[in-house]
Amino acid sequence: MLTLGKKKTTDKENKSSNQPKPEESQTGDAKGSMKGFLLYFEENSQIVSQAENIIDEDKVRDKCLETWKNLSSDEKKDYKTPRVPKRKRENDEVKSASSKLARFAAPTLS
Repeated sequence: MLTLGKKKTTDKENKSSNQPKPEESQTGDAKGSMKGFLLYFEENSQIVSQAENIIDEDKVRDKCLETWKNLSSDEKKDYKTPRVPKRKRENDEVKSASSKLARFAAPTLS
């Protein structure tokens, strides 16, 4: 009869660096934060699409990438720190809280 010996465990196998690392969750960053080109694309894709009259998403992304590559390093600095994208809207007016809440009020009977 043949018996197999136990597998020898080495220090290398027991090191924590070999263990799968837990997925890094938000470490101070807001959920959905982006940086770099993705942030630039999220903030400017609608504007580029309207300005260039492009409907196809792939062409909009290509145009944004072309514009991104032509930006100076000073202009790209704004996009280096991770944050949630801010969409630039043309029709946004500064409204008071009461005027915003008034939209939810029950209609008055006349």
